[in-house]
Amino acid sequence: MNIERALDEPIVRFVFSGAVDAATVTEVNTQAQQLLDSFGVFYAILDLTSISESPQQLIDALRHASTSNVITSNRIHPVLVSRHASPGGAIPTFTEDRAAAAYIRRTIATLL
Repeated sequence: MNIERALDEPIVRFVFSGAVDAATVTEVNTQAQQLLDSFGVFYAILDLTSISESPQQLIDALRHASTSNVITSNRIHPVLVSRHASPGGAIPTFTEDRAAAAYIRRTIATLL
């Protein structure tokens, strides 16, 4: 897993690849908590295009890993990038990273 933080925006990109195990899920939620300490609130682009599992399996693992996590925290707004249609249900899902980032920027602009 790789984490990329935008310089001037509250956007963090989590890029997953291959098999995602319990240690990776724990690391994602730990990193998300640390980012909350510096950002307060942020948008998380979860890029699932290169994972071995189904996107829904990973979303479920992230959701149930801890009480404060990247999926259910009210201070983290997740957006998925996946080749599969809406694996996250209510989570906005896009097939390209650029489309996900554009959606987030439009959302932020409406809040200003």
